[in-house]
Amino acid sequence: MKRLTPPLSLFLLTSLAVFASPSWAHAQDSPLAAQETRARQLAIRILRSIQPIEGWIETTAIGGSEHGSAGRLVEITGSRVNLRAGPSTDSEVSGVGQQGEHYEYIKTEGEWHLIRLDEEHEAYVSTRFSRLMPEGQSRPPAQDSQERLLAKFRDRTGRILAENRHAVETLKKISSQSQTNYDNRYKGKKLSSDDPGFWAATNSLMKIHKYERGTVGLYDRFARLAGGKIPAAEATPEWTRNIRGTLAAGFGSNTARSHSGGVEISRAEVTRSDVSADVSADLTRNDRLGIRASRSEEVSFAPIARTDAGLSYQRKFGDKVILSSAAGLRKFENADNDSSDVGQTELTVQARVKPAKFLNAGADMGLSNASYPNNSDLDYKDVRFGLGLGGQIGLSAAWGMKFSQADHDVDLASSTDDNMQTRIEGNLSFNRGQHTSLEISAHTEACDFDQNADPRTYSRRGVKLALRSRGEPGNSSGASLEFRQKSHDVDDDRNYTDLRGELRSDALASGGPNTSSRFMVNYRHFKGDGAQEFLDYIESRLDVAREPGNLFFWESNLYGQYFLESKNVKRDALVTQFGWMGLVLGREGAFKVGPHVATNTILVITDTPDRGIFEHPGNTVRFGAKAAMDIRVRPLRIRGSGRYELLKYYNVANSSTPSRLELEGEGIYQIGRRIDATAKLKFYATGSDDPGVVEISEIDILFGLVYRIGGQP
Repeated sequence: MKRLTPPLSLFLLTSLAVFASPSWAHAQDSPLAAQETRARQLAIRILRSIQPIEGWIETTAIGGSEHGSAGRLVEITGSRVNLRAGPSTDSEVSGVGQQGEHYEYIKTEGEWHLIRLDEEHEAYVSTRFSRLMPEGQSRPPAQDSQERLLAKFRDRTGRILAENRHAVETLKKISSQSQTNYDNRYKGKKLSSDDPGFWAATNSLMKIHKYERGTVGLYDRFARLAGGKIPAAEATPEWTRNIRGTLAAGFGSNTARSHSGGVEISRAEVTRSDVSADVSADLTRNDRLGIRASRSEEVSFAPIARTDAGLSYQRKFGDKVILSSAAGLRKFENADNDSSDVGQTELTVQARVKPAKFLNAGADMGLSNASYPNNSDLDYKDVRFGLGLGGQIGLSAAWGMKFSQADHDVDLASSTDDNMQTRIEGNLSFNRGQHTSLEISAHTEACDFDQNADPRTYSRRGVKLALRSRGEPGNSSGASLEFRQKSHDVDDDRNYTDLRGELRSDALASGGPNTSSRFMVNYRHFKGDGAQEFLDYIESRLDVAREPGNLFFWESNLYGQYFLESKNVKRDALVTQFGWMGLVLGREGAFKVGPHVATNTILVITDTPDRGIFEHPGNTVRFGAKAAMDIRVRPLRIRGSGRYELLKYYNVANSSTPSRLELEGEGIYQIGRRIDATAKLKFYATGSDDPGVVEISEIDILFGLVYRIGGQP
């Protein structure tokens, strides 16, 4: 008999501590920071609790006569494979086998091998995730031993595992939810240096999965040695530790002024304030309450104030049913023009039911009301209703459908804006592994205005086919083709058909350049008589970017729209272009700076004898320099951007050349683990010194404090 030295649980615990400690600072910049912190805390707590079990295990060498009745072994080939009490997926899970482990073979029943866990316990493993080794072939020397839990410690082991059951399930749920949140936010979307949270989120996700694999793997190993006989233990929810949210307060000023010929025309100065609270609390394991409230006062050449408050509640009934509701209040006040003051109230109720993988259902209903205290003719009510169904079809397909209806009712009896919108949509998706998917979707919708023969009443329908391929996180490519039609009941000239295609690609490389590209083309055909304002057209757009991964970056987009001649009616075409390139400087690409140029060109297609194709007076070119920075030196982080450019009407002689300067920055200083001090600055100035040209400038400064509730203690 030999002891395992050093204990594996102690090794994992030490590794987690070493792995986690220097990374705390970076985790705070990640959108998954809270989940990473919670996963680390759970993993360390679980490992500390189950660590004594390691000392109660003995290992003995296995001789050839102990390999079963036929002297053969079964090898686990899957990464984590359930070991079951019977030859069926409906049977209770007795343990989990890790890839490369070997067990004594007893017999085969259909698609299941019966194996021996120890002297007292047996289990079944699927032949799809295991293999029966040839007769006479033994396990590798490194695994030529068998672990046994000493009998006198079996009951104590069961109690320890039971006490940690809830924490283990919570850790699994955090890992799963983090992956879902990461996929929803980043997969298939255009990523750039303007979203610095991506790499921090990727790092956090890797750590969360590491915490889960190491901790759950060890817990399952001990559970298997204990024979899966873990007594039931109800975990007491620690709801006071599950409060999450932020409290923030900011104070500053906003100054706006305008000049012409060196004379000040107007000036507005307002003290600015922002106060907000956003808090959620898990009252019990199944009940969550959320509260939000905010008020901001600022100026945009007129003093305004916004107030927002809301309350939400969610109740879970096991893993099958979720009910939730929310109520909100919003107010907008303008001190210079109270006719636009409005108060809005909203109430929503949702229900989600998931009785089986092949079927899940959801329903939601919303009521909202807007009241204009100084202009009651604008008051309105909205009623919304939605019903959705969906589910899995086998392992590689899914389906979904949804019906929604919205009724907009303006209080003024003579209003022509009363309308009802309905929409029905459905989709089928087919997946090949985890990296390729094909989705087919279709929709039909209608908007019906109450006024008889209203030309705005329409119906619309469409079909879309989308193919997507995913690689590592953030790496994806796809193509789509969409067909749409719109029909108006009265104005035939507005009826059209769209055919739209799109190609896209994102490639993110650690330590190298990140590239992304998008190409879209759309053709619209109007079916009416072809009035001048409704001519057929074709448009396209190309976006390409090479983001900081080395010393050089660039990005550009090109958009064009061309109208097709109809019944001797022509319209000018349009081409816009933007390009920015430059160098990446500083540690981890902290600075990005370089020149940029943009053009807006109207191509003269109409019969205008005195103008060439590029001689439209509205054509402009903008040129200048742009810069961006993201500096992280804990406990300080500074992010900002700036742009200076000149605008020129190049077909107009002696035209003015107005300039524009924009600066925007944000600094965060971490006073403590829960408190941040923030400073925000926005400034712009535009205009020129030419006579009669108005110069406008505005500066906004805000200083604040942010207090984080929950998370890292």
